[in-house]
Amino acid sequence: MSGRDKQEAFESLTRASEGLNAAWDEWKRARSVAIERYHAEKQAAWEARQARRQEAIARREAWEERTRENIANLTDRLDSLESALDRRQRNLFKLEGMRDSAWSDSYRDRVDGWIDEENERISDIQSTIDRIKGWIGDAEAKLR
Repeated sequence: MSGRDKQEAFESLTRASEGLNAAWDEWKRARSVAIERYHAEKQAAWEARQARRQEAIARREAWEERTRENIANLTDRLDSLESALDRRQRNLFKLEGMRDSAWSDSYRDRVDGWIDEENERISDIQSTIDRIKGWIGDAEAKLR
């Protein structure tokens, strides 16, 4: 092999080595970009999941607050109805006393009509109380 052939072979190997080094550097840059993109996508996906999780927590907390307010309103309504029931029962007792002490049959018949109306009102109030107690129980069960 002549000196010139050796020189050409050396230059050819040098060019090949430089080409391989450039390709290797390009591959490393592309890999680095791909890794950075992968990590950015993973981070974005994680942040999106966190945002959805926070939204779900906020919705749940808002629902719980509305449910607690509803329970408080129902409890207030229940107290009011129980007071009304107590008044109606006292009035019924008074009407029964009026009927028992009535001097005439016509007055006794009128008071009996009032007693029937009062019993009907008491029954309506009691059924409303039972319904509200059921609603409160359902709402409390959903909060658990």
